[in-house]
Amino acid sequence: MNWEKLDLHIENLIPGVVLTTILLLSSDFPMDGLSGHEGLLTTAFVAIAYMLGAIGNVLSRLLLDVVCKNTIRSSFMRFFVGDRLESIKPSRSAINKRFSAVITAGLTCGNAWVESELAKRRQTGRILRSTLGPVLFTIWTIGHHLGWRPLRTSVLELTAYLVVLLLFAYAETVIFQEGYRGEQIHKMAEEAAAPLENARNRPAP
Repeated sequence: MNWEKLDLHIENLIPGVVLTTILLLSSDFPMDGLSGHEGLLTTAFVAIAYMLGAIGNVLSRLLLDVVCKNTIRSSFMRFFVGDRLESIKPSRSAINKRFSAVITAGLTCGNAWVESELAKRRQTGRILRSTLGPVLFTIWTIGHHLGWRPLRTSVLELTAYLVVLLLFAYAETVIFQEGYRGEQIHKMAEEAAAPLENARNRPAP
């Protein structure tokens, strides 16, 4: 199989591999009968892992993106980058709009280095988000094998979720900071081009 032709997104593949591995290790699936079919096993493993990773990422996005946007993002933004919100209304919706506008400006600022750094930070945020599923599933698996009470497992899963949520919210402030740098570059470029544009539009004497 030519793996180079596959467009596998790492934020789907890595958590999917972890989830599939934990699932196989925690089950009684008979592997002996599949010996001698390494190619088939590898293909099936990657395919199942990718699908599980994609499903896990959709759920993680619902549990992190939506919750973060509607709860603690605005508080984190005011605390860590409040000086860069430019005196907008301190409402949650206004800060969310500012966040989206800065990211868009950063991705289209025309500076290749800033755009690349912003893309890297966004990728880091996606990978962090994709860890939620494997973390929760790992806790559930360990609790199941050790015979923990459901309440204990639920408390540990909730604690892990809150930790990932806080880290994700901070990661978004880092993304915002890089986007803000791109926005400033974009504004300076517009200001530099304004006199030339005005001169071009000025009627000839």
